[in-house]
Amino acid sequence: MNMPDHKMLSSVEARKEGNKLLLNSKLDGLAPVLKESRLQKAINMYFKAINLAQSNKEKASAFKNMMTCSFYLSEFYSEKQEVNKCLFYMKECFESGNNAIDLGLNSMDKSWLDDISQRLSNLVTRSINFTKMLKW
Repeated sequence: MNMPDHKMLSSVEARKEGNKLLLNSKLDGLAPVLKESRLQKAINMYFKAINLAQSNKEKASAFKNMMTCSFYLSEFYSEKQEVNKCLFYMKECFESGNNAIDLGLNSMDKSWLDDISQRLSNLVTRSINFTKMLKW
């Protein structure tokens, strides 16, 4: 995948690059190592987008994307039964979602905020179910 020079990216461009990587990680038949690599690269692009953000709205959007990517990584590691990594990305998902809501309260519309709240609610249920399956 041809990536532009990251030093020249804006927050929006970094977020778009992360989105491309995220979408490409969802391709059918993709080898697990490639899926994991693309998700990790997407996370890096979202970090870059956060650091380059010029407004709370840009930061909130990048954190929302980080939340989504962290969710997919938690699912990936859950399927591989890598408990510590799964739990780490669940935590990252919660933190990113919380940051997105905090930053988006005054800059995003209600439906945007409601979407994140619903995703986080679903993650709570998923997390409870995941921990029930663990053998302590």
